[in-house]
Amino acid sequence: MFKSRASPTRIWQSISPRRHNFHSSNTLTPLSSSVAIPVSPRSQLITPSSQIVNSRYFTVKSTTATQHRSSQYTMSQQEEAKEAEADALPKTRSEFETGAESGAVCSGLEHWKSEAPYQTTTSSFAKKWTAHCHCGRIRCWLSRDAPLAVKFCHCIDCQALHGAPFQWAAVFEKTDLRFERGAEGLAFYHTPDRSTVHRLPCKVSCAYCHSPIMDEGRKMVLIFPGIIEFGDAEDKKVFDPQCHIFYSQRVVDIHDGKPKWSKLDGKSELIKELGREDEKDNTVVGAPRNENTNN
Repeated sequence: MFKSRASPTRIWQSISPRRHNFHSSNTLTPLSSSVAIPVSPRSQLITPSSQIVNSRYFTVKSTTATQHRSSQYTMSQQEEAKEAEADALPKTRSEFETGAESGAVCSGLEHWKSEAPYQTTTSSFAKKWTAHCHCGRIRCWLSRDAPLAVKFCHCIDCQALHGAPFQWAAVFEKTDLRFERGAEGLAFYHTPDRSTVHRLPCKVSCAYCHSPIMDEGRKMVLIFPGIIEFGDAEDKKVFDPQCHIFYSQRVVDIHDGKPKWSKLDGKSELIKELGREDEKDNTVVGAPRNENTNN
């Protein structure tokens, strides 16, 4: 009869106090003195379970990372598609966009950019007066020899926006003014609803240094002579104010003998100019005065 042969893979010895010494290199150290586990060369090809678990972990992790990168790539494509679609649409300046950082004007079909005073064609334009903002980025010209009117405005809006007791403004027609780069680099502020859009009437300033340039109306502009380059004192006399408006809101009394209107000139009552002997000082403290005349 044939004798049964033990499997060459593993031989488990029964638990007994006897000790066995295996000198073969294909042995594993037994967990106890009573167990010996010989390992055949074939068993070396079997991957331990811990390595199998780790292998599965790394496979899952690798798959997850690949899926994440794929998701990121898909999101990136979607974002690029949205940006391309947004770029294709005509842009207009929103109510919350000031342009104060870069001074850039949004491209779009905004007709006012091609009309006076923002049209850039100066071929038939006579440059009588030159003006520029404090930093020099905004440069413009006036073609009329003298302004239509010059006024000091004492309204509280001008006081706040100019940081001064009153505003010095010269009135011109829109066609009398040209900007070197059109509307580029300009910031707009619509005072009635406090929005930073080009909505008439609006205040115009340099988007970089914030120098006030003008007040733009529907037909006229009030440019501020402080930005005009005057050759001498005689040139500056051309811009000498004829009257004061909104004088009822003044913070300082002016003694120059010029008409002082409580609101708009010709559409409100005149205010009597106090003499120096009638007041303790020139600064108005508290509520504005309304000294009316019968003129």
